[in-house]
Amino acid sequence: MVLVAGLAAAPVPAPAQNRGSVAAATAVVSTTDRAIADAQRRLAKAPGDAVATKALAGAYLQKVREYADPTYYDKVSALLTSLGGVQSTDPEVVLLEGTLLLARHQFADALVAGRRAVAALPSSARAYGILVDAYNELGRYDEALAATQAMVDLRPDLAALSRVSYARELRGDVPGAIEAMQQAVNAGTGTGEPSAYVQTLLGNLLLAHGDVSAAAAVYAAALRSYPGLVGARAGQAAVLAARGRPAEAAALMANVVASQPQLQFVIAEGDYYRAASMTKQANEADQLVDAIAALNRASGVNIDLELSLYEADHRPNAALVASTKRAVAERPSTTGHHAMAWVLHRAGRDREASAEMAKVLAVGDR
Repeated sequence: MVLVAGLAAAPVPAPAQNRGSVAAATAVVSTTDRAIADAQRRLAKAPGDAVATKALAGAYLQKVREYADPTYYDKVSALLTSLGGVQSTDPEVVLLEGTLLLARHQFADALVAGRRAVAALPSSARAYGILVDAYNELGRYDEALAATQAMVDLRPDLAALSRVSYARELRGDVPGAIEAMQQAVNAGTGTGEPSAYVQTLLGNLLLAHGDVSAAAAVYAAALRSYPGLVGARAGQAAVLAARGRPAEAAALMANVVASQPQLQFVIAEGDYYRAASMTKQANEADQLVDAIAALNRASGVNIDLELSLYEADHRPNAALVASTKRAVAERPSTTGHHAMAWVLHRAGRDREASAEMAKVLAVGDR
């Protein structure tokens, strides 16, 4: 596949049969837990075992994906530091370090790791994936596009095709973005968390561009692939809100938050309660936002832009413009400029907000 219209595409894997079941989801989660226990046993016998250390770090990163507990990041960091971190001569350590840095939103450092990984493993799609994500979050879109093309040329799989989708959406090609994300879904196994995660991304894309019914169907499919996936359940709550049923959306999102209290889920929960005129519950959600934000910051996760949008909506203040400018300087992407525009608008500075949105529109996003 190529990312520019009019060029021939590489073959994309045929759709996989959906074999989702509760047993499949349980197997995935227990596989992560078994991997952690196995690596810990090996390290107890041989504390300097580099293979076991890398296995444990990778399993902890997967655990965060499944349970959204940022405290695992400190454990991963300690393990990788013991192996040399981003300066390690072991490419697998550098790949893991790059993945950790992306998860913590430390994108400039992740770029360094991605470059080292590609230099050591020029045929690794995983290495290019770190580059793609870091370049995108730093607003270096031409370089991100080149890295995305290299990644998909190496291996047009779920990970590469989902990044193709983002590259297209960013440039205003929504039909192309949906097509590429559907191809990413087809390239998966049809079961398990990674496949269901990409199905959820497809649902989010459809919902963001107004196709509520199609989004609802995709979220349901994701839950068949991996029952209980919180991102898909959060998507179903967003569908309820889009259909004018905020109280039901809030009830579902409260259930999601109880199992995985991610920042964006708690923020949405509060918004749904507020839309349903359930002020007490909305205020309680706001308090949980503050607690989760503190936990993320203590775990080294940079959530400044996400909090800027939240604060602009819920607690605008005079210091917010300056703090958001600092956050955008570290993350000068369309995400950053959009956040800056909204903060400026909420501060009554629409001329400056318009200039920030022009930077977003210049990339092609509509």
